[in-house]
This record gives sequence, C-alpha cells and structure tokens, in this order.
Amino acid sequence: MGLRRIHIATVLVLGGGVWTPGAVSQENLRLTLGEVSGVQSRVTDVPLTLTADADVQGLVAVFEWDSELAEGIDLLPTAALANADIVSRRVEPGFAVLGVVVDEDGEGPETIPRAEPDGVTDVAMMQLRCLPGAYEERQTPIRFRDSAHAAVENGPLLDNIVVVGGRSYGASDGLALTPGLLVCTGRTGVEFSIRDGANEAGSPCGSVEIHMSNPVDVVEGYVLAIGHPPGLRLEEISIAGTAAEEFGADFVQPTILDEGGTLGVVLDLLSPLQGNVIPVGDDHIVGRFHYCCEETPPGPNAPLVYELAFVDGALGVPPKDNIVVVGGISTGPVLSNGEFTCAIVEEICDDDLDNDQDELIDCDDPECVESNVCQVAGQAFALGSRTLNADGLPDPVDAVLGDTTEIAFFYKSPEDFVAGGPQYDQIQGLSMVVCFPCGLRCREDSLDISDTIVGAVGVDFIDLQCDNDPDDGDGCELILGILVDALPPFDGKTLPPTDMFLRLGTVEFDVLDDEQFCLGAVPIEFCDGANARGNVPIANVVATENQSVHPQLFNSTVNFVGRPRFFRGDCDFSGQLNISDAANVVLTVFGTAVNPHVPRCEDACDCNDDGRIDFADTICVLRYLFQMGRAPLPPGPGWNESGDRTPPGEDPTEDGLGCAGGSSCDEQ
Repeated sequence: MGLRRIHIATVLVLGGGVWTPGAVSQENLRLTLGEVSGVQSRVTDVPLTLTADADVQGLVAVFEWDSELAEGIDLLPTAALANADIVSRRVEPGFAVLGVVVDEDGEGPETIPRAEPDGVTDVAMMQLRCLPGAYEERQTPIRFRDSAHAAVENGPLLDNIVVVGGRSYGASDGLALTPGLLVCTGRTGVEFSIRDGANEAGSPCGSVEIHMSNPVDVVEGYVLAIGHPPGLRLEEISIAGTAAEEFGADFVQPTILDEGGTLGVVLDLLSPLQGNVIPVGDDHIVGRFHYCCEETPPGPNAPLVYELAFVDGALGVPPKDNIVVVGGISTGPVLSNGEFTCAIVEEICDDDLDNDQDELIDCDDPECVESNVCQVAGQAFALGSRTLNADGLPDPVDAVLGDTTEIAFFYKSPEDFVAGGPQYDQIQGLSMVVCFPCGLRCREDSLDISDTIVGAVGVDFIDLQCDNDPDDGDGCELILGILVDALPPFDGKTLPPTDMFLRLGTVEFDVLDDEQFCLGAVPIEFCDGANARGNVPIANVVATENQSVHPQLFNSTVNFVGRPRFFRGDCDFSGQLNISDAANVVLTVFGTAVNPHVPRCEDACDCNDDGRIDFADTICVLRYLFQMGRAPLPPGPGWNESGDRTPPGEDPTEDGLGCAGGSSCDEQ
C-alpha cells in the first residue's frame, strides 16, 4: 500500500491526537536493525525493532545498504502492525522505506502494542539476498539514512521518526538509530568431492564416484567439470545408481573429451514440473566417471597415480564451470579433488579380455600356460533332459507349473590313446555347480544314479547340495560332488573315458505353480563360484591324475509351461464351441497318413471324455449345440446351465490324451 503524496510526518501527526510534552523518555526511544549472517545467493531476514517506554502512534524507518553486495527482496510487517491503518513499504535494490500510521481516522487502535517488560517490539522483517561472487565472507552494513529516500518515487525525502503523543521524534530529538549488519558467506555449504578410484581386478578400467554434500539446501541441478592427465582415458560418464537417477533428473548431458569430461544435470526441467530436487543430505553420489589406464605400470609394486581435478572454464564449448543450483541461483561449491590409481593386473585366463594389456588374451598369454583353465584335457560337462539330440547334447528341460521335472547331468572324457603315460582321460572325481531359475525348487533327496555310469562303477562318495533361496544374494544353485575312489582299499577306480556324453544322475525339481514363472525358455547353466548352503565357493572341475582341470561346459534351458487347460469339445481350440469343432473331430478321425490332422489339444476333441477321439465326439458336439444335448463333461464347454461364462480347466480324467497346446502360460 503506497502513502498519499504528503510528508509522512504530517500524516502521523494528523492521526495522533494532541502531544503532551514530557511524555517520552528519550533515552528509551530507539529503532534497531539486526546483525545476521546469510549464505551466498540465499535470502536472509534482518529484524527491525522498536524500543519505547511510551505508546507509539506511528513511525518512519528509512535505511540502506550496498546494492553491489546485497539485494533488497521484501519488507514484511510483523503482527504488531496488523491493526495499523497505514503500512507503507518501499523496497529497492539498495534501500527500503517503512511508514506506519496506526490510527488515521480516529476509529481504531491508536498505538502499536508495546512489548513487555522491556518495551522492545518487532515491527518488520527486512529480506535481503546475499549476491553471488568469488568471496569467502563479506560484510554489508545496513544504515539508517535521513533525507535520502522517499516512500514513493519522486516523493519527499523522509527522515527516521517515531511518533509519541502526537509528536515526531527524530535523531535530533533523541531518537536512537542502531544500524544493522549482514555477513554474507561466499559458499552455499555444498561440497563436491572426487573419491579416489583404481582399475578393477582383472581389468585396466575402473569407476570413480563424485559425491555431493548439501547440509543446508536442496539442490535443483549441477554441473561437474573434471580434468584428467594423459595416461588415462575417460570411457563413460553415468548417473546410474546416483541421487540424480533416484530423484528423477529430467536433463542429463555427459560430454567426454580427451582431457576430461563434463556432466550437466537438471532435476526438474520437463512438464509436468513436479519439484524434483536432491534433498538435504551428506555424501550423495551425483556422478560416476569410468576411466581406463592407457599406460602399463612398470611393476606390481609401482602403480601409476593420476590426479583427477575439478577445472573451471576449460572443458567443453562453451567452457563449463563446476556449479550447483540452489534456489534457482547458480553458485560455486567447495571442491575436493581425487586420484585414480593404475596398478599392474594379472591376466585372467577365461574372461576374453586382455587384462594386462599385452595384446594377448586368455590362454594365448604366457601367464596362463600353467593355469588349470588352459590345461583342459578334453573333458566336458553337459546338463538338460535325459535324452540326447542329434548333436549328442542333452535336450532342453520342460517344466509344467505346479508339477515336477528333472535335470540330468552328463560328462564326457574322450580316450586319449596315450600308452604308458598319464591317463588324463580317467576321471577320479568331479564337482558340478549349476545355477537354475528360482521357479524351480531342487529336491535334495531326489538324486537318482540308477542305470548310470556312476552306479555301474560304484563310486565311494557322492553328495548333492541344493540352495533354493532366491534372496541370499547368489540366486538358486546346486552342487554335485563325486569322488570315485575315496575309501579303502584304494584300488584306482575311475570314471572311464567316453567319446559321448554319459549320464551321471538326475535330480528332481518341484515347479512352482505361479504364473510369474511363465517365462518361456530360461537358461540353466554351470556357474563357477557358487557355494550352495556352504561357505566355500566351488568350481566346475574334473580331478584327473591328481590334478584339477576345467572342463568344457555345455549349458541348457528349461522351458516353463502352464498346466494344460481347455474347453471340452473345443476341438479347433478357438476358445468356444461351435460347428467347426465337429468338423475338426471328423478331420482328426479321418485324416490320412499323407494329410493328417493333429489337433492342438487332443483332450479338447474328446467331447464325451471316453479317452479316445472318434465319431461319437462329433455327435456329442452337435447334440449339445443344436438338440439341447447333455453338456460336455468337465472342464465343460465354457458355459454353465445358467448360460454364464466359465473358465477353461484341466482334464480330471486319466487317459492317453494330452493337451500340449493348451498351456495356461499362453494366456499371459
């Protein structure tokens, strides 16, 4: 509300009644601005207080500050001025004016409520914003100023006054004016830090995390600009697993350069704007920089260490600074640099990577000559169903939801025809480690070695461990251990050489009756390093000539299918009964060897449920459809006697007919 264009002191006197001399103790009449601290780019409240022993009818407060250090935002009256008839405020970048007339018309409260017992009353809160800049701390005095500013543009210049008993008291009349002070801190309290990193074991590459601590304010966005020296290569910049990903960043822009990389993130940019921010916290991960070593360290005990440093104004076009956005304002955070260490790594002999960067991979590398991985003597493991396909490998496994299935385990050890030398084709023992989908539940008491080479040889030790816990961190797995000659008399028994896969045994699994496992074909595979229910990681190995060697591994799949469901009489498997089903029964019965007709679900064609498909089933369908005949037996035709739709079901009758095409998983 603006004042009318007359001198504010005149307004105050006109609204104040008759002045009685001696009504005021001058040493207790004071306007005071507070001393406060603020943070760069943030708004800070500076209190304006009135001290008086007498009743105050109005006041004018005029004060200023350096507009290059702080910016005026607003001047907020307190509750003490809630009943004043006139409250005039003017806020400019470098000064503010407050005019108060409590009772202009003689009909309301006449004075500002006086605070007891000390007479100090909060009358307004001045909001100032510390301007950004390159400084750690700077002070901004806030001073009362007479005859320098007006309450309205082009209005009369005003003095600081307090009206008591109808009389205006200014500085020359004993009104004390105590200036204020705003101390601005040059940082927002946000810190970026580069955590030290190193290449991972078995790899020349590794990741570095960039952390952010923002203990005071939420963060709306940020830019990272990090340089690295020659000898390192920046491969990737990612927000995977960071606070930016967790809190829904709308804009993410990584840029990879030869000498460094930048990452720009804005949390809430795209409509609908939802106010996404990174909340106040400590040690938020805000970026991952993935580096690779391009120089080989001189030795295992002489790693190469490279500095990773935040750099402003050097990376990108246009050059980027490291900034953080708080309250819509970009400012500079505290920056802590880090290091990346490149250490010599040994070649891992079975991961298809040149770990030690000598341009030789796995078993082609001289470091792997003595490795068991590279001393495979031709043995192989395989798993799947009991039957072998044309390639000599086990067929995939079928698993019907709610039923049981089995997985068979095989070995092969070709005859080496080496006379008088080491017999690496003779197997003394083995361990198999298999990971399987957790829709299966391994039955530990179900190991069957009947009609197998294991049973024929008569091994001394065989053990199966099942781990069916999907939440223990390593999924579901089993371990099969076999030691052929473990007990006295030690007579040198072994599993014999074989050029084809021989079955070692089978294990039964319960298949969970849960439609979430309608997954189709899912891998079952040999997996080194699992521990089942124990604490020791086990590998897939063969013991031969008192040495452990790694065999070739042939994985397989398990195909999850639902329990067969159908409508009785629905021979064309269309989902409902009609005259075409009778025709399909005829085609099935009278199909020729040259042109056979094989229904998707034989059980569905058996309308009368007598365990065979014949012309009687055609009559069963037609009578039901057109002559009010008896409804087909369970699971029924899809309608009940009231005409309501019913779901498909399973065959309650044991017979020789199946329903291979009627998996309930097909409904998913």
